[in-house]
Amino acid sequence: MSHSHGPVEDNSLTRSNIAMKYLIRAAVLVLLMVRAKSHKSLSDGGILAAIATGIVHSAPLSSLFLVLLVVFYLTGSRFTKYKLEVKQSLTAHETDGGAKQQDKSQPTETRNYIQVLANSLFASLAIVGYLVTGQKHDLFLVGVVANYAAVTADTWSSELGILSSKPPVLITTLKPCPKGTNGGVSQLGLTVAALGGVVIGAISGSWVYFNLDWSAKRSLGLFVMTSFLGLYGSIVDSVLGAVLQQSVVNKQGKVVEAAGGGKLNKIEGKVCNGMDILSNNQVNLLMAGITTGVGMALWHLLAA
Repeated sequence: MSHSHGPVEDNSLTRSNIAMKYLIRAAVLVLLMVRAKSHKSLSDGGILAAIATGIVHSAPLSSLFLVLLVVFYLTGSRFTKYKLEVKQSLTAHETDGGAKQQDKSQPTETRNYIQVLANSLFASLAIVGYLVTGQKHDLFLVGVVANYAAVTADTWSSELGILSSKPPVLITTLKPCPKGTNGGVSQLGLTVAALGGVVIGAISGSWVYFNLDWSAKRSLGLFVMTSFLGLYGSIVDSVLGAVLQQSVVNKQGKVVEAAGGGKLNKIEGKVCNGMDILSNNQVNLLMAGITTGVGMALWHLLAA
């Protein structure tokens, strides 16, 4: 395996074809933003952050980066709204207590700009690295894939794992904990996380094989590694959440969730685990950075 690879995708395209390619990407971004606005899946700030992220992901010749972003956004939005009322009944929200009220015009499932960047920042940085090095260094491409394996797996796990019929266990003690506890894991959640990594791995592995002229061995290697990184990222997120993120339970025994993935403005209830160091958004960003770095390091070692 080599860090750099010969031709980039569609390098034989004429200028008119390349122009059409970018026009199509622009149309995709516009449609996604219209959807985000109409479905209230993103706040206005979230839409602006998503536009900036989408432009960066659309810049390289290869469409893989934008495809991964779209898959993450569409599946994440869908799973966030799946059985939403049931999920909301399983945890308490900051607005339910006497804490500082959040903007009630924004549904709790609406993502803000911080949440958008927490999931996409390291992918965007890797894309910048990919562009600066002439779009020929696979290491940066792998970094983008690793980021989306992690955040897709973690989002799927968080949104679907809480619906598990069995109570979760705290990953650091393996003792049962309330649903919604930071660091809580379930068999369903881990299974869904693994599936998220496999889906991103399958998309990426097949894309580089058919569009970037990667060998079958290297493409399969990317698929296998990405599948592993999805579950790995979700586990890292759980460990970070259990240790560095505070979980508070109210009088009804429900975990209190802060608005917009931030920290609780006021502790009203019993602290059941974790230190009050990081917010949920900060945990997600740190997890994405760790998994992106691990993915690039693994690829470098395999290519040595």
